[in-house]
Amino acid sequence: MATQADVRRIALSLPATEEAPNHFAFSVRNKGKLKGFEAETAPVMHMSLAERPEITEEYMNDPSLRPAAHRDFWRHLIRQGSWAALLVVVSLAGGTLGFHVFSRQLWVDAFLNASMLLGGMGPVGDLGPTAGKLFAAGYALYAGLMFLVIAGLLVTPVFHRVLHRFHVEGK
Repeated sequence: MATQADVRRIALSLPATEEAPNHFAFSVRNKGKLKGFEAETAPVMHMSLAERPEITEEYMNDPSLRPAAHRDFWRHLIRQGSWAALLVVVSLAGGTLGFHVFSRQLWVDAFLNASMLLGGMGPVGDLGPTAGKLFAAGYALYAGLMFLVIAGLLVTPVFHRVLHRFHVEGK
């Protein structure tokens, strides 16, 4: 196994490498920014999860000990899912009310038409007078836009996690 002196010698042989002044860690300049890593964790990278000293049974069973990024991902996913669910409920309520008022449909039929349009299937049955048909046309366009917005809300946390996973950075 490599000693600290070996790790220090290898790390400092890399171009633009700097050693941390207060502990055993090194940084490399990348696009003008210092990208640091802890040299103390380097020897355990080849070990299995069970052999790593920081991975214990308590760590595996206690969510509060897991990395903050893991908790942040789930919190972000739940928050975005909540916004998406709120948009669906508000859109469904507005569509139901619109079909009830403009198409003069019963509440159940209005809910069915609003659900079908919001789900991308199209209206069911007679849409009634011209006002109902115009409302259905406008609601169909709105429902298509909401589909894209809701899909974006739900995919954003996952895409953000993938970018972090592959260390993709903005300029």
